[in-house]
Formats: sequence, C-alpha cells, structure tokens
Amino acid sequence: MALTLTLILFGAGLGALVSGLFGSYLVVTRSYRKVRNQLIIGLGYAFFIASSVGALLLQIKVLEELGVARHSSQRSAELYAYAVSFVSGVFLAGRGEVRWRKAVGLDDKSLMLKHQSKN
Repeated sequence: MALTLTLILFGAGLGALVSGLFGSYLVVTRSYRKVRNQLIIGLGYAFFIASSVGALLLQIKVLEELGVARHSSQRSAELYAYAVSFVSGVFLAGRGEVRWRKAVGLDDKSLMLKHQSKN
C-alpha cells in the first residue's frame, strides 16, 4: 500500500513538473511568440515533446528499478496519476495562454489572413 501511494505521488508530481515547465515556457517566450519568431516556436514544440517523452521514459525506468510488474495495478495507478496531473496542468497553462492572446489581440483571425496575404 505504501509503494502504491508513493508511486501515485511520484506520477502526480512528475506530471505537474512537466506541465509546469511547459507553462513556464509559454510565459517566458510571450514577447518572442507575439512577433511570431519561428525559431522560438519550433524550439517550444521540441521542448514539449522532449520533456513529455523524457518524463515517460523516467517513469518506466523508476518502475523497473522498483520491480513493479508491467500489468500491475500499481503501475496503472502511477501512470493515471501522471496523466491526470499532466492534463490538468496543460489545461491551466492553455487557459492562461488563451487569456493572454485575447488580451494582446492575437486571437483575431484577421491577423492570420493579413499575415498570409503578405507572403
């Protein structure tokens, strides 16, 4: 029982950490993304994928080191805790991003049409 609780807390903490890193990226790079810096946007995609996959690989390694069986309820509980925590954090980061985009006027779809017509 103690191992299950520890694994659930580990999964939830890791999910919160990864989504927090992504949210921090969104806040720190706002000025670059406002002017549509393609390098920063591309690095953001790579950062999001690398941190998500890295966290999943870390989970697999930790579960193997602890000797948790592949199809056990402990493993499922840890992965579900990670998923719920990650999705919740990404939802909050996304909601903040939508609010910021509306505040600075980047939610207007006519901006996209103007930008495409320039090219």
